Amino acid sequence: MAALVHIAAGFASRPLSRKVPVWFLIIAAETLDILALLFWLLGVEKTGYFPWSHGLLMSAASSLAFGALSAAIFKSYRAGILAGLIVFSHWVIDFITHPMGAVFGGKPAQPDLPLLLGGSPMVGLGLYNHSIVVAYAVEYGSMAIGIGVYVLFLIRQRSRRRADGAVAPAE
Repeated sequence: MAALVHIAAGFASRPLSRKVPVWFLIIAAETLDILALLFWLLGVEKTGYFPWSHGLLMSAASSLAFGALSAAIFKSYRAGILAGLIVFSHWVIDFITHPMGAVFGGKPAQPDLPLLLGGSPMVGLGLYNHSIVVAYAVEYGSMAIGIGVYVLFLIRQRSRRRADGAVAPAE
């Protein structure tokens, strides 16, 4: 879980850069999970332990790499910084929500986010560790807020186009 919160971060961040499309920001927000799947398929990580994709150290490295790539793609340092921060927001959200005992298994679990690589301390505040109700409220509430911010951005953008005399694109 927490996937909807990550996606919500992508939607909500869209107004911060005119150059970066929302789909790209959603991919940025889910980059660590995409890496986790890739590393799992390659046998680098095992289910339940993801130091190469979700550890603090590697999350920071992934954020820097994705940010640099984004800056090159969009020819904008601002776009690169935004994309890199959205990638890193994944770790921050996971730090707040993990472990997810209430979501997976129904009983409290031990922290499960590695700080570094193999054998490093595990961390996590465990927002989703005790109550499935809290987990769903945060997931769906965040998604509603993220999409709401994005929709307001689109409305504002359309109003600006009309005010400037431009014709709004056909739906």
